[in-house]
Amino acid sequence: MTKSIESLSPRLTNTEAPGGGVMAAKAGSSVEALQNAVSLMDAMAQGGFCKIAAIARLALLALETPRGAGDTESLAYALECIRDLSVETVDCINATAEDVGHNYTDKAWDRRTKACFAERQATP
Repeated sequence: MTKSIESLSPRLTNTEAPGGGVMAAKAGSSVEALQNAVSLMDAMAQGGFCKIAAIARLALLALETPRGAGDTESLAYALECIRDLSVETVDCINATAEDVGHNYTDKAWDRRTKACFAERQATP
């Protein structure tokens, strides 16, 4: 039996997040779909963050040797990998949350963006 999220708790359909953001649930999101999304996000987070930690650990160990400390090109590539893995992990987790209607939206950022756009449109 699949229950809709609204039947479990009306509060889950529009939850305020820290900083004034809102996490809104899609109407009809099933508990099973949410469970699957959480499991997938957990797997992505663990995989991405373990890779990031491993690369950072190797970079730090390299800095403890004269040859490693002098190899700035390899260290730069390691930092690029950390950045890329971070962005990829965030994007994948956000897309999964968005699929079930529980992605974080920063309403304050939205307001600032709209105000900036309005200002640019008003300026000749």
